[in-house]
Amino acid sequence: MNEAERRAHSLRTGIPADALERAFAGAEASAPLEIPDRMDVTFKYSYGELSPFFRGLREGRILGTKCRRCGRVTLPPRPRCGRCFAESDWVECGPEGTVVAATTVHFGTSASADRAPYVCAFVRLDGADTALLANVAGVTAATPGTRVRARFRDVRVGRMDDLEFVPA
Repeated sequence: MNEAERRAHSLRTGIPADALERAFAGAEASAPLEIPDRMDVTFKYSYGELSPFFRGLREGRILGTKCRRCGRVTLPPRPRCGRCFAESDWVECGPEGTVVAATTVHFGTSASADRAPYVCAFVRLDGADTALLANVAGVTAATPGTRVRARFRDVRVGRMDDLEFVPA
């Protein structure tokens, strides 16, 4: 790709011309060839049997599932118990809970790099027997046993990032 083609491709795709130039710079023939590109895709997907959980997040509620046979409350929810395979019913959990395990993320994906460092933790909500993975805001570290409470975004759409935890 010559300079004029790179410029035209840059204008058409929004990829910076210098990124294209680096991609086409000389490299060993056996090295992986990586060409920057951009993809915008609009699609629709279904949460299926877990839709009540995500609708709950959109409404500012956290729903788990309670096994009809053994009573175990699972969060994230599952339509059937992972221990005895019986069907489960929807129950509300939290909004407070306890950190079970946590890590501080220093390098994330492009979607989260601007927030690093941030804390990601498994939180066992009050009323649940298992832990939910989510971010803990307002701290640089969290340890097992730390009490936290749920905080929801002002505008929620029904995704996991509608929810985060803050110290209780």
